[in-house]
Amino acid sequence: SVVNKNKWEIFVFLFPHSISILCRKKSKNLIENLSNELFYEIFDYLNGLDIYRSFYQLNHRFNELLIQSSILYKIKLSSDSTLDLFQSTSVLDSKISSLSCSHDVPVNKIFINRSFPNLQSIHLKEISEFNLSISLFYFKSLPCLRSLKICLDYFTSDLGDLYQIIFQFPHLK
Repeated sequence: SVVNKNKWEIFVFLFPHSISILCRKKSKNLIENLSNELFYEIFDYLNGLDIYRSFYQLNHRFNELLIQSSILYKIKLSSDSTLDLFQSTSVLDSKISSLSCSHDVPVNKIFINRSFPNLQSIHLKEISEFNLSISLFYFKSLPCLRSLKICLDYFTSDLGDLYQIIFQFPHLK
């Protein structure tokens, strides 16, 4: 049987010819007791903005884990509210590896430049030809950009000029 007294657990074992009593302090299982490696695995499945919103400023350990570690984040922008949060989290700029923007996000409000040194992949969904041409100007300065996926919402002119700009990117696969 178990008897709980505040911070102690008392176990009483009844045997045919004896009684044993075991006392020990209760231990709490806290999320903070999980290893950093486990958090890295969990974070790999989450949107970087959700990680930031949930764990940043929670405590010193999580701040260090989010900012000082070598973990890179995948950011998915799907609305103006996520864009506002993204713009207010400049602390993560150097830790973003992937950025995906849906058609609801005004890409012309995102200034992606050398302050994103680890950005390797950009996916733009339903972007206008005009916003794309502006964005490409900034994307050229990204040193690690390896993948650029673009879905135009419509196009009215010859895309040859845009293709020429894209083919000048030094690291695209």
